[in-house]
Amino acid sequence: MSEPQIFQMIPVARSGWLTVGFVGALVILLAVFFFMRQMVSNVIEARVAVSAQELSIQAWPYGRSIPLADLDLSGAREVDLRRDFQLGLKWKTNGMALSGIWFGWWRLKNGEKALAFVTDKARTVYLPTRGEFSVLVSVADPQGFLAALTRAAR
Repeated sequence: MSEPQIFQMIPVARSGWLTVGFVGALVILLAVFFFMRQMVSNVIEARVAVSAQELSIQAWPYGRSIPLADLDLSGAREVDLRRDFQLGLKWKTNGMALSGIWFGWWRLKNGEKALAFVTDKARTVYLPTRGEFSVLVSVADPQGFLAALTRAAR
């Protein structure tokens, strides 16, 4: 038997584009990873503050300041989203939902638009506004938070 003859293939002339494509995909995946990591980190470290003029929610990218005059405090109340089905989160329109975290814009089961900052469905405060949306926020002391809003609004 004779030795096999080995023939080299002609190299692909445009293999550089394949490398650029893989590197580009890797860069995009890393950017998405770091963006999501930063977003989750900011959500975990979110702060809610009540001043004489406004309710300030510091939670990038959905945080905002809402003047107290824009809140309808007569309808504000503590809710358990596991039991209050009408106020349950139904459709995420621009937000995030991870294990135990619901942030961003949602449609509630009653059809209302809501800005949610929910980390504990059992201890959430429902705040209707005079605008086209309500706010759902989980705070450690819901009754104290509602009392602070009422005092600040006076």
